[in-house]
Amino acid sequence: MTEQIEKKPGKSINILYISVIVVLVVVIGIISYLYKTQIDETEIKIAEVVKTTREKAEVKAELSAMYIQYDSVQTDNDSLNFIRNTQKDKIKDLLKNLNNKKFEIHTFKKEIKTMRNIMKSYIVQIDSLNTRNQILIAENKDVKAKFRKEKSAKEKLMTEAQQLEHQIENASVLKAKEIIVEPLKKRGRKTKSAKRVEKIKICFQLPDNTIAQSGDKEIYVRIARPDELVLTESKDKLFLFEGKEIVYSAMRIVEYNNLTVNNACIYYDNYEELIAGTYNVDIFSDGQIIGQSTFILK
Repeated sequence: MTEQIEKKPGKSINILYISVIVVLVVVIGIISYLYKTQIDETEIKIAEVVKTTREKAEVKAELSAMYIQYDSVQTDNDSLNFIRNTQKDKIKDLLKNLNNKKFEIHTFKKEIKTMRNIMKSYIVQIDSLNTRNQILIAENKDVKAKFRKEKSAKEKLMTEAQQLEHQIENASVLKAKEIIVEPLKKRGRKTKSAKRVEKIKICFQLPDNTIAQSGDKEIYVRIARPDELVLTESKDKLFLFEGKEIVYSAMRIVEYNNLTVNNACIYYDNYEELIAGTYNVDIFSDGQIIGQSTFILK
Protein backbone atom coordinates (compact mmCIF):
# COMPACT_ATOMS: atom_id res chain seq x y z
CA MET A 1 0.00 0.00 0.00
CA THR A 2 2.79 2.27 0.94
CA GLU A 3 4.64 1.46 -2.34
CA GLN A 4 1.60 2.35 -4.36
CA ILE A 5 1.34 5.69 -2.62
CA GLU A 6 5.03 6.36 -3.26
CA LYS A 7 4.78 5.57 -6.98
CA LYS A 8 2.01 8.10 -7.68
CA PRO A 9 4.21 11.22 -7.39
CA GLY A 10 6.62 9.85 -10.01
CA LYS A 11 3.80 9.24 -12.41
CA SER A 12 2.50 12.76 -11.94
CA ILE A 13 5.93 14.15 -12.76
CA ASN A 14 6.02 12.19 -15.99
CA ILE A 15 2.66 13.48 -16.97
CA LEU A 16 3.85 17.01 -16.20
CA TYR A 17 6.93 16.53 -18.35
CA ILE A 18 4.85 15.23 -21.16
CA SER A 19 2.45 18.15 -20.81
CA VAL A 20 5.32 20.64 -20.83
CA ILE A 21 6.86 18.99 -23.85
CA VAL A 22 3.53 19.03 -25.66
CA VAL A 23 3.07 22.70 -24.84
CA LEU A 24 6.60 23.45 -25.99
CA VAL A 25 6.04 21.57 -29.21
CA VAL A 26 2.81 23.46 -29.77
CA VAL A 27 4.48 26.79 -28.96
CA ILE A 28 7.42 25.96 -31.19
CA GLY A 29 5.01 24.96 -33.91
CA ILE A 30 3.09 28.18 -33.55
CA ILE A 31 6.31 30.20 -33.51
CA SER A 32 7.57 28.31 -36.55
CA TYR A 33 4.32 28.94 -38.34
CA LEU A 34 4.36 32.63 -37.48
CA TYR A 35 8.01 32.88 -38.45
CA LYS A 36 7.36 31.17 -41.76
CA THR A 37 4.33 33.36 -42.34
CA GLN A 38 6.40 36.46 -41.58
CA ILE A 39 9.15 35.27 -43.91
CA ASP A 40 6.62 34.61 -46.66
CA GLU A 41 5.06 38.02 -46.17
CA THR A 42 8.49 39.63 -46.13
CA GLU A 43 9.45 37.83 -49.33
CA ILE A 44 6.18 38.91 -50.91
CA LYS A 45 6.79 42.52 -49.86
CA ILE A 46 10.38 42.35 -51.12
CA ALA A 47 9.14 40.91 -54.40
CA GLU A 48 6.53 43.68 -54.64
CA VAL A 49 9.17 46.33 -53.90
CA VAL A 50 11.48 44.82 -56.51
CA LYS A 51 8.65 44.68 -59.00
CA THR A 52 7.57 48.23 -58.24
CA THR A 53 11.16 49.48 -58.49
CA ARG A 54 11.62 47.71 -61.82
CA GLU A 55 8.32 49.04 -63.14
CA LYS A 56 9.20 52.57 -61.99
CA ALA A 57 12.56 52.28 -63.76
CA GLU A 58 10.79 51.12 -66.91
CA VAL A 59 8.25 53.96 -66.64
CA LYS A 60 11.04 56.48 -66.04
CA ALA A 61 13.00 55.16 -69.03
CA GLU A 62 9.93 55.31 -71.30
CA LEU A 63 8.98 58.81 -70.14
CA SER A 64 12.58 60.00 -70.65
CA ALA A 65 12.65 58.45 -74.13
CA MET A 66 9.35 60.16 -74.99
CA TYR A 67 10.66 63.51 -73.74
CA ILE A 68 13.84 63.16 -75.85
CA GLN A 69 11.77 62.22 -78.89
CA TYR A 70 9.50 65.26 -78.46
CA ASP A 71 12.53 67.47 -77.89
CA SER A 72 14.22 66.25 -81.07
CA VAL A 73 11.24 67.00 -83.31
CA GLN A 74 11.20 70.56 -84.69
CA THR A 75 8.37 72.26 -86.56
CA ASP A 76 7.18 75.77 -87.40
CA ASN A 77 3.53 74.77 -87.01
CA ASP A 78 2.06 76.61 -84.00
CA SER A 79 -0.62 73.98 -83.29
CA LEU A 80 1.89 71.11 -83.30
CA ASN A 81 4.32 73.11 -81.19
CA PHE A 82 1.56 73.65 -78.61
CA ILE A 83 0.92 69.88 -78.45
CA ARG A 84 4.66 69.21 -78.20
CA ASN A 85 5.24 71.66 -75.35
CA THR A 86 2.12 70.50 -73.48
CA GLN A 87 3.25 66.86 -73.61
CA LYS A 88 6.79 67.76 -72.55
CA ASP A 89 5.43 69.60 -69.50
CA LYS A 90 3.21 66.62 -68.67
CA ILE A 91 6.19 64.24 -68.88
CA LYS A 92 8.14 66.51 -66.51
CA ASP A 93 5.29 66.39 -63.99
CA LEU A 94 5.06 62.57 -64.20
CA LEU A 95 8.81 62.17 -63.71
CA LYS A 96 8.67 64.55 -60.77
CA ASN A 97 5.85 62.59 -59.08
CA LEU A 98 7.15 59.12 -59.92
CA ASN A 99 8.33 58.49 -56.32
CA ASN A 100 5.22 59.98 -54.76
CA LYS A 101 3.36 57.23 -52.84
CA LYS A 102 0.03 58.80 -53.74
CA PHE A 103 0.59 57.87 -57.39
CA GLU A 104 0.16 54.22 -58.21
CA ILE A 105 2.16 52.58 -60.95
CA HIS A 106 -0.92 51.55 -62.90
CA THR A 107 -1.89 55.24 -63.07
CA PHE A 108 1.49 56.01 -64.66
CA LYS A 109 1.08 53.15 -67.13
CA LYS A 110 -2.37 54.41 -68.07
CA GLU A 111 -0.98 57.92 -68.61
CA ILE A 112 1.90 56.55 -70.68
CA LYS A 113 -0.49 54.58 -72.87
CA THR A 114 -2.51 57.74 -73.54
CA MET A 115 0.63 59.79 -74.19
CA ARG A 116 2.01 57.12 -76.51
CA ASN A 117 -1.14 57.37 -78.63
CA ILE A 118 -0.82 61.17 -78.66
CA MET A 119 2.82 60.87 -79.74
CA LYS A 120 1.91 58.49 -82.58
CA SER A 121 -0.67 61.00 -83.79
CA TYR A 122 1.87 63.81 -83.38
CA ILE A 123 4.55 61.97 -85.38
CA VAL A 124 2.02 61.16 -88.12
CA GLN A 125 1.07 64.85 -88.34
CA ILE A 126 4.75 65.88 -88.43
CA ASP A 127 5.48 63.37 -91.21
CA SER A 128 2.41 64.53 -93.12
CA LEU A 129 3.43 68.15 -92.66
CA ASN A 130 7.01 67.43 -93.75
CA THR A 131 5.76 65.55 -96.80
CA ARG A 132 3.45 68.46 -97.65
CA ASN A 133 6.33 70.89 -97.13
CA GLN A 134 8.50 68.88 -99.50
CA ILE A 135 5.72 68.95 -102.08
CA LEU A 136 5.27 72.69 -101.58
CA ILE A 137 9.03 73.26 -101.83
CA ALA A 138 9.14 71.29 -105.08
CA GLU A 139 6.10 73.17 -106.39
CA ASN A 140 7.65 76.45 -105.27
CA LYS A 141 10.87 75.66 -107.11
CA ASP A 142 8.86 74.78 -110.21
CA VAL A 143 6.83 77.99 -109.93
CA LYS A 144 9.99 80.04 -109.41
CA ALA A 145 11.63 78.40 -112.41
CA LYS A 146 8.57 79.14 -114.54
CA PHE A 147 8.43 82.69 -113.16
CA ARG A 148 12.11 83.27 -113.98
CA LYS A 149 11.55 81.85 -117.45
CA GLU A 150 8.48 84.01 -118.03
CA LYS A 151 10.25 87.03 -116.54
CA SER A 152 13.22 86.46 -118.83
CA ALA A 153 10.91 86.09 -121.83
CA LYS A 154 9.01 89.23 -120.78
CA GLU A 155 12.24 91.19 -120.33
CA LYS A 156 13.41 89.98 -123.72
CA LEU A 157 10.12 91.07 -125.30
CA MET A 158 10.33 94.43 -123.53
CA THR A 159 13.90 94.90 -124.72
CA GLU A 160 12.90 93.99 -128.26
CA ALA A 161 9.89 96.30 -128.00
CA GLN A 162 12.08 99.14 -126.74
CA GLN A 163 14.59 98.50 -129.50
CA LEU A 164 11.81 98.44 -132.06
CA GLU A 165 10.29 101.58 -130.57
CA HIS A 166 13.71 103.23 -130.65
CA GLN A 167 14.18 102.15 -134.26
CA ILE A 168 10.76 103.48 -135.19
CA GLU A 169 11.46 106.69 -133.30
CA ASN A 170 14.79 107.09 -135.07
CA ALA A 171 13.24 106.20 -138.38
CA SER A 172 10.48 108.76 -137.87
CA VAL A 173 13.03 111.58 -137.41
CA LEU A 174 13.80 113.60 -140.50
CA LYS A 175 17.33 113.44 -141.87
CA ALA A 176 19.02 116.31 -143.62
CA LYS A 177 21.03 114.98 -146.57
CA GLU A 178 23.36 116.55 -149.14
CA ILE A 179 24.13 119.50 -146.87
CA ILE A 180 25.94 122.36 -148.60
CA VAL A 181 27.24 125.36 -146.63
CA GLU A 182 28.31 128.46 -148.60
CA PRO A 183 29.75 131.61 -147.00
CA LEU A 184 28.69 134.57 -149.22
CA LYS A 185 30.02 138.08 -149.63
CA LYS A 186 28.32 141.01 -151.32
CA ARG A 187 26.05 140.24 -154.28
CA GLY A 188 25.82 136.59 -153.23
CA ARG A 189 29.27 135.55 -154.32
CA LYS A 190 31.07 132.71 -152.53
CA THR A 191 34.01 133.55 -150.33
CA LYS A 192 36.50 131.84 -147.99
CA SER A 193 37.59 135.07 -146.36
CA ALA A 194 36.36 135.48 -142.78
CA LYS A 195 36.40 139.28 -143.11
CA ARG A 196 34.14 139.36 -146.17
CA VAL A 197 31.32 137.05 -145.10
CA GLU A 198 27.94 138.82 -145.09
CA LYS A 199 25.67 135.76 -145.33
CA ILE A 200 25.97 132.05 -144.70
CA LYS A 201 23.77 129.86 -146.90
CA ILE A 202 22.87 126.35 -145.71
CA CYS A 203 21.04 124.14 -148.19
CA PHE A 204 19.97 120.51 -147.70
CA GLN A 205 17.58 117.81 -148.79
CA LEU A 206 14.83 116.17 -146.66
CA PRO A 207 14.35 112.61 -148.02
CA ASP A 208 10.94 110.95 -148.15
CA ASN A 209 9.87 109.26 -144.88
CA THR A 210 6.54 107.43 -144.71
CA ILE A 211 6.47 107.13 -140.90
CA ALA A 212 7.52 110.70 -140.09
CA GLN A 213 4.79 113.11 -139.06
CA SER A 214 3.87 115.32 -141.98
CA GLY A 215 3.14 119.06 -141.83
CA ASP A 216 5.12 122.24 -141.30
CA LYS A 217 8.55 121.58 -139.83
CA GLU A 218 10.53 124.18 -137.90
CA ILE A 219 14.14 123.78 -139.00
CA TYR A 220 16.80 125.40 -136.79
CA VAL A 221 20.46 125.97 -137.65
CA ARG A 222 23.29 126.58 -135.20
CA ILE A 223 26.58 127.89 -136.57
CA ALA A 224 29.47 127.67 -134.10
CA ARG A 225 32.73 129.56 -134.59
CA PRO A 226 36.11 127.85 -134.01
CA ASP A 227 36.01 129.21 -130.43
CA GLU A 228 32.56 127.52 -130.01
CA LEU A 229 30.69 130.83 -129.86
CA VAL A 230 27.32 130.38 -131.61
CA LEU A 231 26.52 133.00 -134.24
CA THR A 232 23.13 134.64 -133.59
CA GLU A 233 21.38 137.94 -134.21
CA SER A 234 19.89 137.90 -130.69
CA LYS A 235 20.37 135.93 -127.50
CA ASP A 236 16.57 135.70 -127.34
CA LYS A 237 16.48 133.36 -130.34
CA LEU A 238 16.00 130.10 -128.42
CA PHE A 239 14.54 126.65 -129.08
CA LEU A 240 14.07 123.52 -126.97
CA PHE A 241 16.63 120.72 -127.25
CA GLU A 242 16.94 117.79 -124.80
CA GLY A 243 14.89 119.62 -122.19
CA LYS A 244 16.92 122.83 -122.38
CA GLU A 245 16.56 126.10 -124.29
CA ILE A 246 19.56 126.80 -126.51
CA VAL A 247 20.33 129.65 -128.89
CA TYR A 248 20.08 129.22 -132.69
CA SER A 249 21.56 131.13 -135.62
CA ALA A 250 18.73 130.93 -138.17
CA MET A 251 15.39 129.21 -138.66
CA ARG A 252 12.74 128.59 -141.30
CA ILE A 253 9.55 126.55 -141.68
CA VAL A 254 9.54 123.83 -144.32
CA GLU A 255 6.34 122.14 -145.50
CA TYR A 256 6.85 118.39 -145.43
CA ASN A 257 4.36 115.81 -146.77
CA ASN A 258 6.49 112.66 -146.34
CA LEU A 259 7.96 113.24 -149.81
CA THR A 260 11.47 114.42 -150.65
CA VAL A 261 12.11 118.13 -150.28
CA ASN A 262 15.05 119.23 -152.41
CA ASN A 263 17.20 122.31 -151.99
CA ALA A 264 15.71 123.60 -148.73
CA CYS A 265 17.86 126.59 -147.82
CA ILE A 266 18.31 128.70 -144.69
CA TYR A 267 20.25 131.98 -144.59
CA TYR A 268 22.11 133.57 -141.73
CA ASP A 269 22.82 137.31 -142.04
CA ASN A 270 26.18 138.11 -140.53
CA TYR A 271 26.76 141.48 -138.82
CA GLU A 272 29.95 140.71 -136.93
CA GLU A 273 33.58 140.14 -137.79
CA LEU A 274 34.31 136.44 -138.11
CA ILE A 275 37.54 134.65 -137.30
CA ALA A 276 39.51 132.16 -139.33
CA GLY A 277 39.12 128.47 -138.69
CA THR A 278 36.66 125.60 -138.92
CA TYR A 279 32.97 126.34 -138.31
CA ASN A 280 30.49 123.66 -137.22
CA VAL A 281 26.93 123.63 -138.55
CA ASP A 282 24.15 121.67 -136.76
CA ILE A 283 20.62 121.34 -138.18
CA PHE A 284 17.67 120.56 -135.83
CA SER A 285 14.03 119.54 -136.18
CA ASP A 286 11.48 118.18 -133.70
CA GLY A 287 14.07 118.44 -130.90
CA GLN A 288 16.56 116.21 -132.77
CA ILE A 289 19.80 116.83 -134.64
CA ILE A 290 18.98 115.91 -138.23
CA GLY A 291 22.25 116.86 -139.91
CA GLN A 292 25.77 118.23 -139.40
CA SER A 293 28.43 119.84 -141.56
CA THR A 294 31.49 122.11 -141.42
CA PHE A 295 33.10 124.88 -143.44
CA ILE A 296 36.44 126.68 -143.24
CA LEU A 297 37.19 130.39 -143.35
CA LYS A 298 40.61 131.92 -143.77
